[in-house]
Amino acid sequence: MNKRKTLISRFNQLSFWNKLGAIGSLASILGILLYFWSSSKPPEKPATEGSLNEPLFKEPDMVFVDSSFSISKYEITNGEYLEFCEETKYRLPDMHNESKYNEPAQPVVGVSWNDAMAYCRWLTAKIKSGRNYRLPTHSEWKIAADCVNGSLYPSTASTPDKNRVNFGRKNDKPLDVTRPFGEESELGIRDMGGNVAEWCYDEDPNSPTRKIVCGGNWFDNKIEYLKCSSYRSFPPEDTRKQTIGFRIVSIKN
Repeated sequence: MNKRKTLISRFNQLSFWNKLGAIGSLASILGILLYFWSSSKPPEKPATEGSLNEPLFKEPDMVFVDSSFSISKYEITNGEYLEFCEETKYRLPDMHNESKYNEPAQPVVGVSWNDAMAYCRWLTAKIKSGRNYRLPTHSEWKIAADCVNGSLYPSTASTPDKNRVNFGRKNDKPLDVTRPFGEESELGIRDMGGNVAEWCYDEDPNSPTRKIVCGGNWFDNKIEYLKCSSYRSFPPEDTRKQTIGFRIVSIKN
């Protein structure tokens, strides 16, 4: 207390200009201390749209087919499916550690019918658009592939173009779904003939635990497997193969 009184007394004895100099020196010291304190703080992360700098979610590209449903333009990719797995801690695809099958823009493979349906339920809850997502029925798949209009193959050509359709092991793996010059149906829907075969919603009439798979794939080497209406298989719903993926439809609630 006595020291404080002594300092105040000495300060009062100073001339006006000396007082001003003392105050200036004190301000300089405070400024230096403030500079070093602010420099030591970690830089703030730039604010982004969404929560906690998470990447913005992107709905799969959908193609309007008719008033009852739309269908995804591309087969669901590894990138889209892994977002679901990371958010829900769901089981990863069987081939996710194999470089031949795990590129982000490749169609996801090594997923079962049950896995695909789980993805659809997650997507419905995630988007909250008033529409439901699920696997296409066999009838919807054929409509999207233009099979109901008499096309033999799900493309605008009368016979499959081997430069467009990924089948016959020529590439020895599924290809990027957005690659240039990929096979397209009349509606512009990609890879309904090749690349990967696709789970449908329907079950085998003779065995409820077996589900319909439509389309050919990169491994098949018989051109008749690419026919959009005549070829289908009925694997068990828990099957996970490197040749089977899926696409989705959206319908009104």
